[in-house]
This record gives sequence, structure tokens and C-alpha cells, in this order.
Amino acid sequence: MVSGVCVFDLDGTVVPNMKAKRKGRRRAGETAVKDMVNQCEAYGYEVAINTARSRVSSNIQKFLGELGIYMDDMPDGAVQTGRHSSRSKARGLHHIQEAYQVPAENVILFDDLLRNVKRARQNGYAGMHIRGGVMSHRDVQQGHGYFQTVSHLCTEHG
Repeated sequence: MVSGVCVFDLDGTVVPNMKAKRKGRRRAGETAVKDMVNQCEAYGYEVAINTARSRVSSNIQKFLGELGIYMDDMPDGAVQTGRHSSRSKARGLHHIQEAYQVPAENVILFDDLLRNVKRARQNGYAGMHIRGGVMSHRDVQQGHGYFQTVSHLCTEHG
């Protein structure tokens, strides 16, 4: 049974933006994303994509596979593309929620744009703001805190 869904934005979250590349944070970002994906899976969460890209190229799919994100294993509706505005990102989260049939509060968006994270939260989803153009070790620690809180609440109420 799926506990929830970790939804990753691509550009500036999983795929480093130019600022992160210039500062040499690409390798650390890749490690952080792998750690976060592993953490999601350890807590019974599946992985999905919600991106402004109009499509996810084969090169990006290969890169995602190296990070442990396999798009071929995702159900229909788990990859949302062309989500440019915070409103359309929230709609994408709704489609992902329906694809995995989990409560909204068990869908967590990882995104570099704070407005998208705020919109997700306004719509009942969890959201984590990724700062600095690529996921970092600090983000992984914050994610761990989120999962521990959710697990504690589930144990209390379950």
C-alpha cells in the first residue's frame, strides 16, 4: 500500500539551475536527491514529477534514472508536464493524488519556487521549498523531520 507521494519539480530542484552549476553544487545535489528518493521509499512513499517542462526528454529521464527516479514505473497521471503557474502546479498535484489514491496531506511537493510550495499548502498538500537551485543535505534533513512527524501522527491516530 502507498503511504503517500513525493512529487519533485525538475528545474532548480532535481536538475540544478545555472547558479548551482556555477557554484559546483551539482554533485552534492545529485547525492541529496538520491538520499531524498531513498527516504521517500523507506517511508512507503512513491515518486512523481510535476514540472513546467513541456515534456521530459530522454536525457533527463536517463539522469532521473541515475538518481533512482524511474518514470516508466509510474502510473498514468504521475508525471505532470507543462505546469508553469502555481495554480497549474496545484492542479498537477491533484492529478498525481488521484493517480496514487492518497490523501492530499500525504502528497509532498519539493519545489524551488516558494509560490508553488505556498499554493500547494493552500490546497491541502505538503510542500518543501528547495533553496539554492538544487536539493541540498539540509533539505534532506528537513524531509526526514517531515516523515518522522507524519509517521508519529499516523501511529497516534491509526
